[in-house]
Amino acid sequence: MESGRLSEQVKTPLVPNSDAGSRKKLIAEDEAAADSLIYLVINFSKMSEKFSLKPVRMAVPHPFRDVGDEDLSVCIITKDPQRFFKDLINPLQLSSVTKVVGISKLRSKFKPFEAKRMLCASFDLFAADTRIIPMLPKILGKTFFEKKKQPVPVNLTSTNPEEIKQEIQEAVEATYFFQTGGSNTSITVGKSSQTPEQLAANIEAVIKQLAAKLPSGLSTIRTIHVKTKESAALPIYVRDVLAKKASSE
Repeated sequence: MESGRLSEQVKTPLVPNSDAGSRKKLIAEDEAAADSLIYLVINFSKMSEKFSLKPVRMAVPHPFRDVGDEDLSVCIITKDPQRFFKDLINPLQLSSVTKVVGISKLRSKFKPFEAKRMLCASFDLFAADTRIIPMLPKILGKTFFEKKKQPVPVNLTSTNPEEIKQEIQEAVEATYFFQTGGSNTSITVGKSSQTPEQLAANIEAVIKQLAAKLPSGLSTIRTIHVKTKESAALPIYVRDVLAKKASSE
C-alpha cells in the first residue's frame, strides 16, 4: 500500500464540499459541524483467533484528543492505595483527567449494574494501570466492552511526575486497536474538524502500525473502509481489486 496513493484515495471523500464526481462524500455538513469521529473499518481475510483484553496503543501524528482539553473527560483507574495515585496525578493539572479511582473503590462503589452503566456514560475515555487490566472485565462488566470503552493501558510504575504526565498524555492522545478475535475491527483515526491531509497522515500511521502488529502483516487484510458513525463506509483499500489491477498492468 503506497503512501502517496493512499493519501489521494483518502483526501477526496474527506472533503465536505469537494467535487468528487459520483463518489459520495464521507462527511456531511451537519457532521462536520458536530466534529464527528472518523473510523477505519478493517475486514480480515480470515477470522483472527487472537483475543486480548488489552487494547494496542497506536500513536497518530495529528491527535484527535487533547489531554489539556477541558471538554474531554478521562477517568484513570489505579492500583491501591488510591490516595497515593491521586496525590501523584492531580498536581499534574491535566484538564481532561477529571477522576482518579483506585481499584478497591471501583469494586465497592460501582458494584450495581446501574452504577457501572452510569460510570461508563460519564467519561469519554477510561485508562487503567497496566498491572490491573486483567482484573477489570469482571469488575466493570460487559457494558464497557459493548460500548468499546474498556480502559486503555497506562504505565503508572514511575514515581517521577514528568514521566507520569508524558505517559498519560501519550495514552490519551493515541488511538487503539481492540483485538476482538473477530473478522472485523474499527479504529478511530480522527475527527471531521481535521484537514484531509491530517486525516490521511493518521490513517497511514495506523495502517503501518497495524501491519507491524499482525503476524502476516497486511496480507491478512481484505478491505479497509473509512466512515463516520452516520455515513456509508467508503473503500480506500481492496486487496483483491488492487491485486488484479497490478497483474493486468
